[in-house]
Amino acid sequence: MRKLLINARLFLGALLLCVSAGALAWNNHTLLTWQALAVMPELKGRQVKVETLEDFLATEGKALEQVLAEQEFWNRSHVANYPPRPDNLQWSAGSNGARARFMAALRVNPQTPLPLFLQLPPGSVAKADTLPHTAVTIFPKVSSVRDSPFRTLKPGELVTVTDVLATASNEPDYGLDIGLWEDNGSAHGKRYGFGKQPFGNPALEFSSQAPFHMGFYHESPITYALAGFLRNTFPEYRIHLYRTLASHALKTGHDYWGWRFAGWAMHYVGDLTQPYHARVLPGYSLPHMLWINTIATLGFDRAKNVA
Repeated sequence: MRKLLINARLFLGALLLCVSAGALAWNNHTLLTWQALAVMPELKGRQVKVETLEDFLATEGKALEQVLAEQEFWNRSHVANYPPRPDNLQWSAGSNGARARFMAALRVNPQTPLPLFLQLPPGSVAKADTLPHTAVTIFPKVSSVRDSPFRTLKPGELVTVTDVLATASNEPDYGLDIGLWEDNGSAHGKRYGFGKQPFGNPALEFSSQAPFHMGFYHESPITYALAGFLRNTFPEYRIHLYRTLASHALKTGHDYWGWRFAGWAMHYVGDLTQPYHARVLPGYSLPHMLWINTIATLGFDRAKNVA
């Protein structure tokens, strides 16, 4: 029995070692978000004025101290297994290095570019304000980003809410959650206090975002008993964080960043509609998984390999 339990743990762990591919189970949220928002009369024709992140932080810096302090309290009270943010990362208002300190307070990858930009519909004709994909992501070779047309935005320019939301809904896949664990070999991962990556291969770059984009909330108690690391998933944390920032920005007249933060939150909600982000092994019951594991211990690997 002990050998069976050990093999069950290894089986579930092996499945999660493949999450670098699973994290790409569906790409380019923007294309789907455009379609979903197109039927909403509340957004039709609505425009916002583009604003730099630095201007938003300069204006709202003091108020954000309380907003993010309250958010951290909420995280510790409501998010299961939440790794508390180190106190030295708490946001405080100030002009020096505001962007870097804000990204540290959110505990996101500081190398994510965050330019002012929009993704354009497929087939759009290139113009002078076209933005290369390398200006929006830390992943220069990911085809879904490389093949997408982007254009740069200027402060003060008017853009539609739908375009801001749709563009931002794909942005968390551009690097925000990469290398945040202490065993990912990054300087920020060692500062952020998330601990070691709970599953997946910490040496594979894209794998490191999986625990923030996958949420295993509906597995069997037996599955959790065999693989307790499955409880360490944090899309709820990201959704609430960005929803809180969106709400504050919209209430205080920073509509561009309000909708952009809302788009970030939408990304994680969208991820949880993807079966391979919400279940360890979609379509397989617990007895079926245990049976696969049992016969695999006897040398019959075909069912495990198929799964």
